[in-house]
Amino acid sequence: MKYFILSLLILVSVNSNSQIKKKIKIEYSTNYIGEVLTEDSKRKTAGLESVYSGIENKINTLKFSLLIDNNISEFKSISTMINDNETSGDKMARIYTGEQTVFFRDFINKRLVQNLDFSAKTYTTEIDLNKINWILENEEKLIDGYKCYKATYKHKFVYVTAWYCPSIPYSTGPIEYGGLPGLILELQRNKLVYTATSINLNFEGKETINFPDKNIISEDELNAILKKSTKNLNND
Repeated sequence: MKYFILSLLILVSVNSNSQIKKKIKIEYSTNYIGEVLTEDSKRKTAGLESVYSGIENKINTLKFSLLIDNNISEFKSISTMINDNETSGDKMARIYTGEQTVFFRDFINKRLVQNLDFSAKTYTTEIDLNKINWILENEEKLIDGYKCYKATYKHKFVYVTAWYCPSIPYSTGPIEYGGLPGLILELQRNKLVYTATSINLNFEGKETINFPDKNIISEDELNAILKKSTKNLNND
């Protein structure tokens, strides 16, 4: 197994550092397992139940796409009209799934950058690629006919399971996750699941990727901005 994984890592390294000749596009659906608020949580967060109401149903309707072109990938939501009658649960679903964020990965320069839309502004942030240490497991399964292998990662209260496909040798996937010897076709972060529903290895659409490279701030700077904005909202 160790020799197999080593071979996969070498294969991905070679592919990630060579010129990609074609576009690839993967579409994902999202699904939430169970309820966001357990019965115990509902008792502890009295008054917040209405805020989370319907969040699971909204999550189950959201769609995302991953485009790979010219050694760069872009993961983003497939745009849907925002209804004026959206509930708090609908808005929470968009935040929870990362629908307001676009993730860009540069295979050659080994960079991960996100564009976050927040309070009518877009914040561009460089993400540390070394903070995720995957454990490669001895499990496999088929996703849409593609053989995938299991990898796991745990950090504090975040539990992540990824199913990556070595036959699609691009080290990327949903939201900020990648760095595996194959493209991630299914990702579960706690109870939120992203699953590939459409796999197009010869995408001929006119979509292009514009990798953001200006006005980049650190993750710490972004967290400080978000913390200050949340504090100001609470004080209003």
